[in-house]
Amino acid sequence: MRDLLEPVPKLNPTPISRWKPEGKHSFLLQRLAGARPEEPFLDVLHKRECRRKFSPASPARFGELLHLAHSAKSSYINDAGFEVEQRNVISSGALHAIHILFNQPSQPNWYWYDPHTHSAIEVALPRSVLADKARDFFNSSTAATVIWYVADLDLISAKYDNPLSLVWRDAGAVQSAHSLISEHIGLAYCPLGISGMAEAALLSDERQLQGMGLALVGDRII
Repeated sequence: MRDLLEPVPKLNPTPISRWKPEGKHSFLLQRLAGARPEEPFLDVLHKRECRRKFSPASPARFGELLHLAHSAKSSYINDAGFEVEQRNVISSGALHAIHILFNQPSQPNWYWYDPHTHSAIEVALPRSVLADKARDFFNSSTAATVIWYVADLDLISAKYDNPLSLVWRDAGAVQSAHSLISEHIGLAYCPLGISGMAEAALLSDERQLQGMGLALVGDRII
């Protein structure tokens, strides 16, 4: 981290469009009917922990996790020409350059979360050894969904010089939000010490994408 330079907004930024994979097909994600609005936030903080026992994530709970963290509440083009969005997670410049990909235990491929349609789009990258490596961490991880945090470096570089520390901070903020939301809605969640850097380069020949970490999520085993 000592090699990271201070990020600085560019004097003459050149806006670019958001990266979106060319998926083969998509499916809509579910949501919980209610996300326990009566539970005080302090209770969530006190109970939060990294849980390492998983059963398959219920579609409603998993969909609720992604919706509460990432669904775009509004978007507009700012004065510099960038599309900025309001979501529940924080982001440098409101660019939201951290993409969410996931692999479910019953699916052979990775999926990309579309925050505008609350849907999952299949990406060309097969499940590969990355998902298997993630599930090797704990005994019950074979039933867990693997979440992969991937940064669009080209997007953040279009607005900032020396942007690398920004995407690392953004990825950490997203994982923290996932941890708290998972606690609130009854999911088991645990971030992992691998990033998937090499595999992220396989997602696109046109954009510079970087793996920023992985996590496991699933329903809790009491």
